Amino acid sequence: MRKSTGYIFILISLFIFNVKGNSQTLTIENVSVINEQGHVRISWEYTGAENIKIFRDSTALDNLSELKTLPFSESSYIDVSANAHKKPRSYKLQSEITSSVRSKIVSTFHVTYSYDSCLQQINLQWKDVDTENVPNQWIPSQFKVNKTEEGILEQFNVSATQNDYTLENVQENTNYTFSIETSWAGEDSVSFSNIISMYTEMPESPDYINALSVMSNGDNTDLQFEVASNTELNKYRIYKSDSYNGTFDSLETIVSSDYIVSVTDYNSQSNSEISYYKLASVNECGNETTNSDVINNIVLNLENTDFVNTLSWNLLKEYDLFSGTYE
Repeated sequence: MRKSTGYIFILISLFIFNVKGNSQTLTIENVSVINEQGHVRISWEYTGAENIKIFRDSTALDNLSELKTLPFSESSYIDVSANAHKKPRSYKLQSEITSSVRSKIVSTFHVTYSYDSCLQQINLQWKDVDTENVPNQWIPSQFKVNKTEEGILEQFNVSATQNDYTLENVQENTNYTFSIETSWAGEDSVSFSNIISMYTEMPESPDYINALSVMSNGDNTDLQFEVASNTELNKYRIYKSDSYNGTFDSLETIVSSDYIVSVTDYNSQSNSEISYYKLASVNECGNETTNSDVINNIVLNLENTDFVNTLSWNLLKEYDLFSGTYE
């Protein structure tokens, strides 16, 4: 009988020991931003039987404000008022009765971006709540940039000492999404930042530019080029060379919203010298996007031999079939 009584006493003692919190554990498993509205899901593991208080960052970070009290049987909570798409948030959990039973502090990361269309770069920057003077918090061990380009996922590892990443060779008029995945030192968990969705919009370049015509006009040369109607650009650069495969030098920049772009090369001596021309569209960064084919003026030569006049001329374009002589 004494032996049975002893066992009962031990069980009661263990129960009391647990209720007082001396053997309870409360551990956050994950804190992640789950949508573009900035809702945050918190999940945890709890071995006790007391209700759980959720605390969220406030002005005084060493004393986070109480957000919600949940039954001990719950193991997750979605904070729909977090607005974590606008700023980072910090959380901790604590037993309602035994204040010594509490989790570490875990912060979400808030990511922002800047897009330089001319350099074709997207710079990502992220930060958590400033908790330098707050003890007992999770520390990142590594970041991972998750990039989705037109539905294709690519990931880049970033050191835990870094809080930014620059993506090079960004494509124009393309859909991108980004998030930052955080691994935590000493924790078997990863967390996710807010999601960024963006479209790298740039004025559309013409699908083609066709060289239409070239006409000698005294010492000048008049040229016309046809620009595809899909263009959203209105700036063009005319180039000139003394040979088809030679170096083309820029003559001038033309601003035109017409689909037929007219250009005049003044003092070109088109009656005696052959010149080669092409037109290129120029985007808002000053970069050329679409080039036309090459066109040249026609120089007509007359040769008189034994009372026979022979006319000869050069090709209109290098691949033109209509050239030759006529007597």
